[in-house]
Amino acid sequence: LSSWKKRKLHCVRRTSLSIWSRISLSLKYVAHLESGAAASGWSCPVTSTAAAGQEGVQEAHWEVLERILFIYAKLNPGVAYVQGMNEILAPMYYLFATDSSEDFAPHAEADAFHCFCTVMSEIRDNFVKSLDNTESGINGVMDDLLLTLHRLDPELSAALDGKNVKPQFFAFRWLTLLLSQEFEMPDILRLWDSLFSDPERFKFLIYVATAMLVTIRDRLLAGDFADNLKLLQAYPPDISIDTLIARAIELRHYDPVYQARLEKQQQQHQHQQR
Repeated sequence: LSSWKKRKLHCVRRTSLSIWSRISLSLKYVAHLESGAAASGWSCPVTSTAAAGQEGVQEAHWEVLERILFIYAKLNPGVAYVQGMNEILAPMYYLFATDSSEDFAPHAEADAFHCFCTVMSEIRDNFVKSLDNTESGINGVMDDLLLTLHRLDPELSAALDGKNVKPQFFAFRWLTLLLSQEFEMPDILRLWDSLFSDPERFKFLIYVATAMLVTIRDRLLAGDFADNLKLLQAYPPDISIDTLIARAIELRHYDPVYQARLEKQQQQHQHQQR
């Protein structure tokens, strides 16, 4: 084991577990995290001052991702590490690590960890298996997508249902990973900029996913089950992210559920102003 991995084994302090159970648990995390962090494609070295408390320590970017995910798992035992979290962390770390400012780039690990924890505090239920079938769990989120599509494009909704194209085949990845696997990095950052700045945050993600479906509705209506799966699991690159964001905003404007929610918020605001 590398020196920092050895230190990780000594950081596990769950009194309900024996020392051997703690070591076994940590080794399991290390193996799981290594495969996830390495899959994010970060192999070139980075100079980090946080790795060992020394300046100029060279390590691979994926090792930084691994450390962030490991610490998050230790601090959040109810969630721990679930495959896919690395795909949410990677764009955040990329943004900070490539900062042109010499004042900010060296702190990419700490900044990415803070942002990752903040985002996970809002979407953690997507990764908790025991909550899958609750309203806040991933199945509840996918149901929200289906209902939204049914309201805004009932013909397309019925067609997908008739062809047995279930949201588990495509929307599970879309919604759990915040679409980080569907687009190139510049488009992910553009999308997340709109997503994180929106007043409704992750409810806007539902409209983006709906927009992705509506935008290719003609192809979905014309294709069979296999055609649709191929299309949805490898979204067409010829559709710009700005087009999808604009379509999502337009669809939300025409959604009666959103309008009712907006009206209620305005009434509450007016009441508070009195």
